[in-house]
Amino acid sequence: MGKIGSLAAQFLKIKLHDQGSDHVQPAVGAGGYGRGHAAPIQAAFAGYKPPRYGRRGDVGILISACESDEASADASPTSNPKHAYGALSNAIQTIVGESQGPLTNRQLVFDARRLLAQQGYKQHPCLFSSDQNADAPFICR
Repeated sequence: MGKIGSLAAQFLKIKLHDQGSDHVQPAVGAGGYGRGHAAPIQAAFAGYKPPRYGRRGDVGILISACESDEASADASPTSNPKHAYGALSNAIQTIVGESQGPLTNRQLVFDARRLLAQQGYKQHPCLFSSDQNADAPFICR
């Protein structure tokens, strides 16, 4: 059973990272906010002004693990699904642990993108917030 699970995990990893795969579809359709869609590129960055729909001006901070047309990755160095963890969560822990002082939310997302790319992941974390919250310190240090 362990060998089958390992083979399934390898197959899934290949399919998730295969750009031409029909098995992985964007989370949002053609009108979505992912790369290659009709919405403006700033949708993936701080300062994007979504339609108000009656909400207050400051609607919080969202750091997403990837863009809407991507899959977020899990890392499992031991190849045991019980030991798997989110690649973005690990990147955030690494960045916060190595920082010499406070990080802004914006800097954390940019650093996470850089680190995930260095590690070979094909996901692009995104920050959705007001400009004020983008430049505010991340929650801890």
